[in-house]
Amino acid sequence: MELTFTLGCMTIKMKFDGETVEEAADLASKVFTWMYQTPVELFIMDEEDDNLYIEPDPPRDNIQHEGM
Repeated sequence: MELTFTLGCMTIKMKFDGETVEEAADLASKVFTWMYQTPVELFIMDEEDDNLYIEPDPPRDNIQHEGM
């Protein structure tokens, strides 16, 4: 696997024997930490975690909503 990162005129290319997305995320975290000189941690989200939950405004008492 090979990862290439470019920031301005600086390009970092790293090759490694990793085969999983977790290993790629770990390597990318190390590169970002080095490039920005601040700790960066990447993580893998579960498929169930990509849902957005938005609470609607509560219905007004004088309006009848379908299914209520």
